[in-house]
Amino acid sequence: MFLAPALSAVLSAEPFSEVEKVDGVRLEVQKVAGSSFENLRVTVRSTAAPQALLGVIWGKADGQGAAPEVVRRDCLDDSANERTYYELIRAPVVSDRDFVMHSVKAEDVEAQVFSVTFHTVNDPRRPPSADVVRMPRAEGSAVVTQDGAGSLLVYTIFTDIGGSLPAFVARGAQRKSAVGWVKEMIKRAGGTVSK
Repeated sequence: MFLAPALSAVLSAEPFSEVEKVDGVRLEVQKVAGSSFENLRVTVRSTAAPQALLGVIWGKADGQGAAPEVVRRDCLDDSANERTYYELIRAPVVSDRDFVMHSVKAEDVEAQVFSVTFHTVNDPRRPPSADVVRMPRAEGSAVVTQDGAGSLLVYTIFTDIGGSLPAFVARGAQRKSAVGWVKEMIKRAGGTVSK
């Protein structure tokens, strides 16, 4: 199984419910016990090859991330299949956010199943700063499987952004960000969304 132990805290008895399916991209949400934030799942078929998509999702250890709001990314630990990094995110209107993320890459070439799982961690090399809101919890996975001549990508993410911003205010931006991230990964892998 490709789910990290950290994900067990997010998964609940609540089923996912579809919010929208637009241009081949399906967005679903799941209530999370004890949180006003949602667990998001984005599912999409793509013309990109699974290993190409995994390579883009795993990406570079340093530099800017997939999203333009990432203004700083410092790699703290990096190996072929495991990485810990710090990110600073510029958030319009509200305070900037940061976190330390631990990611693990898994590849089952024979089964054509590839994944990256991730969850926030505390790391003394990047302690919280009074100038930035530390995101208390973010976790999820990107699982890519062979689908005909292309791939199926299932991206699941739960993010508690911290601070005083209510979840209902952040909800639209979080949903848009998750869908945008998936589309950007497919584009960078040289694929298109299959409708």
